[in-house]
Amino acid sequence: MDVTSWSVADYRVCTTCSSCLFRLSNGISHDDTILTIDWNSGISLEENDLRVYRLLAQVDSFILQTTSMVGVQQFLMSHTQEITPSESVIYIKAKDAESLKRIERKISDYVVSNYPKAQVSFHPR
Repeated sequence: MDVTSWSVADYRVCTTCSSCLFRLSNGISHDDTILTIDWNSGISLEENDLRVYRLLAQVDSFILQTTSMVGVQQFLMSHTQEITPSESVIYIKAKDAESLKRIERKISDYVVSNYPKAQVSFHPR
């Protein structure tokens, strides 16, 4: 069963740890997101990590917490989607819903300006 689509009543399972439940938003604002980036280039793990660091530095003042998975993960029991060496998945917790909107806008603009081949997607939690 795909954890990302599993839900009970008005709750969804967290894809980061598979043990937290989050209330599904029905028009309710949220202050966190999962950012998925495919750099669409053959970069090293170190370069991927550096790009994520520089990207998050652009929005640091709006962020309360981040968790990043960069490149291929090696879990005995995988609890997240598989990613390639040129991909990153980042959990972002903003200070508030308005800050999250700013974060998404700034990240999108930064990636378009600096890495035009990259693909970025945000998934509300």
